[in-house]
Amino acid sequence: METEDGIIAFIRDLPVIQERKHGPDGYAIADVLMDFRTAIDRADLTDTERAALREGTVKATVPRKIAAVFHEWKYDGD
Repeated sequence: METEDGIIAFIRDLPVIQERKHGPDGYAIADVLMDFRTAIDRADLTDTERAALREGTVKATVPRKIAAVFHEWKYDGD
């Protein structure tokens, strides 16, 4: 989650990830989804970037900004 590629993959797979929160790994997936939403809130996205993200469109700056938040948190344990 600390890389742009990781964020792009997460956004691309978001519908599947959201569906899996109802399965056996639901709590862990719900935690990741909450972390993702918090990272979005802290990523200093513009209104245009937020709107595009809600529509499933990823503007070039969005993954970098979100990944920077996860990196700040040392999310991947580096």
